[in-house]
Amino acid sequence: MLDYRQNNFINIYIIILITILILFTNYNIGLANTDMKNLIKHGSVSITSDQVVENVIVVGGRVSIAGTVKEDVVVLGGNLEVKSSAVIGGNIGVVGGKIDQSSQAVVTENIFNLELSPADFDILLVGILIFLSFMFVKYLVAIVLLLTAILLNLFLPGQIQEMARVINEESFKVTLLGIFGTILFGLLIIISAITIIGSPISILILGLVLIGMIVGFNGLAYLIGDQLSRILAIKVNKDLTIGILGICNLILVWFIPIIGSLLFLLFCTLGFGAIIFKILPLE
Repeated sequence: MLDYRQNNFINIYIIILITILILFTNYNIGLANTDMKNLIKHGSVSITSDQVVENVIVVGGRVSIAGTVKEDVVVLGGNLEVKSSAVIGGNIGVVGGKIDQSSQAVVTENIFNLELSPADFDILLVGILIFLSFMFVKYLVAIVLLLTAILLNLFLPGQIQEMARVINEESFKVTLLGIFGTILFGLLIIISAITIIGSPISILILGLVLIGMIVGFNGLAYLIGDQLSRILAIKVNKDLTIGILGICNLILVWFIPIIGSLLFLLFCTLGFGAIIFKILPLE
């Protein structure tokens, strides 16, 4: 059921692993006078004329190539020198440095060069890491939401269906309660957090608000899953399947750039409003 851009999901994890490998280790595959697979290093490196590698990935160092690179060369935050005896069978990409290429060197594919000052390169690198961290957290939250939906629909199916009923029948009231409730509790959490005595209280209030939002959010997911199963004429025999169908669709909407985050905030507000509606004697 959870089928949202699995290729992107895998690619992001691969990028994260490569980034961690490059930035937090000084991993260097030793070069001998034989064919090697890959050279990955943080720092300067030199490939002599009798050395052959598959790929070269270097961060923060000067790269000198006189030998053969069968595929691609990537240099981040450093300069690249391609000597006359060099043979590169793939692309060259240098970000944050310069390329000094001999006219006799053989490069069979494209060359990309983006020159940046050290300060600009650091900013770019930090921005990439922040983006990757944000996406990692987003996918992690999506997994937690899916697991939470499974548990709640297994152990609290009646409460989840009641939240769905309230959102369906009292959507206007639930929306207003959610907006005002979120603002009120947000101010209460901030005021409590700035006082020494109130800090534990603010954490408690925040925890209760998050629990309420998660339960209400799953009620909305159940309602959407139920409506989708009716529209698509899907025969669903278990409440758990309806809940998973709904939560997967809400997660898919959340992953739409910009608009998805705003809608996700609205979904959480609706869920919180449903909880408040049930607690207060409004029916």
